[in-house]
Amino acid sequence: MSLADRRGPWGARPYGQAIRTGDLAAYLESSPKHVRVEVAGTTLADSRRPSLLHQPGAPAAWWFPREDVRTDLLADGGQGERHPLFGSVELLDLQLGGRREPAFATRHPDVPEMRDLLGLDWRRIDRLYEEDELVAHEAIDPYHRIDVRDSSRKLRISDRLHEDLVWRYPTPREDGRRVAGRYAVHHERCHTEVDGRPLGDGRTQ
Repeated sequence: MSLADRRGPWGARPYGQAIRTGDLAAYLESSPKHVRVEVAGTTLADSRRPSLLHQPGAPAAWWFPREDVRTDLLADGGQGERHPLFGSVELLDLQLGGRREPAFATRHPDVPEMRDLLGLDWRRIDRLYEEDELVAHEAIDPYHRIDVRDSSRKLRISDRLHEDLVWRYPTPREDGRRVAGRYAVHHERCHTEVDGRPLGDGRTQ
């Protein structure tokens, strides 16, 4: 999806809107996807009108209208630390299966676009469905994707020893299947040359 075309954030008719406070900004966009969240075998959220929140320093996250969340399973968890962009933070604890999970849901009452939405702690959910497909716990960001291109150019990576420099996805999702069996490298942490030219000097793109 293009950021600057059609319904992208900078397009003529964006899906969402920017939220700004001083020099800080986030982007909240509505989505037509059917998204469901399960915890301990219980459907906690089931929405056909979720919103996707993009904010600095955090992965994209689904936020749900209160009416689409099992609020009967949530209890007042008090006030959280004030957010530099969104202001007041209301916390809600999850009460399920005889246990209480503190600060499982979040609400930002100071932001008109978000005061009727609830965000759930994606690190503690058990299952997340987009349409009928089980996905990773966090939302799939439509503006962040994996592209794989075959190339005949020669790639050379060298310099000192680094830990955790190389990684791979042994069983990627269908939309990333071309990365199976391939290795990725943090090229910015080492010396990388493409066809004999250092990567990042403005000559190699």
